This record gives sequence, C-alpha cells and structure tokens, in this order.
Amino acid sequence: AARGVPPSLAELRSLVGQARLPEEGLDEFLGLLRQAVEDVGVTNTELLRLALPFREHINGGDGLDLLRRALDRIPSRRADVPARDEAEADDED
Repeated sequence: AARGVPPSLAELRSLVGQARLPEEGLDEFLGLLRQAVEDVGVTNTELLRLALPFREHINGGDGLDLLRRALDRIPSRRADVPARDEAEADDED
C-alpha cells in the first residue's frame, strides 16, 4: 500500500503556512507536532524542516524531548538556507 502523508503532518504543514507562529497558534502547533512525532518519528525530514524555525519554542517537555534533541543536532544556519540554495540553483540552470 502506498504511504500517504499522515493527517498530522499535513495539518502541521498547513498551520505553519497560515498561522502567525509563534504569536498565534503555538499551542495548536505543539499539539500537532506531538501527534506528527508519534505518526512519523523524529527523523522525518519534513517534520524537522517544519519544526526547525520554531526550535526555541520546543522545550523538550510533553513528549517532544527526542524532537528537541534532533533539532539541536541541526546547525542553526540551516533554518534559512534551503530557500536560498534552491533560488541559486535555479539561477545556475
């Protein structure tokens, strides 16, 4: 069976795109984050990408300690690099 995107990850993606985090929706974000961790694990690339900009708000409590440790192993500069790298790659083509 083909594995689709778990609903929790899709909702998380949508919330990150629409909410004014962390000012609004942080509790909802953390709740969805916990569910997504249960669904896909802390090594899921998209989950890490969505959570990384909000790493400072993920304190490791409420079941997010493994995610926090995974995020802490990612160099902080990576949070803003992917979009620039993609744009530069497009310019090179």
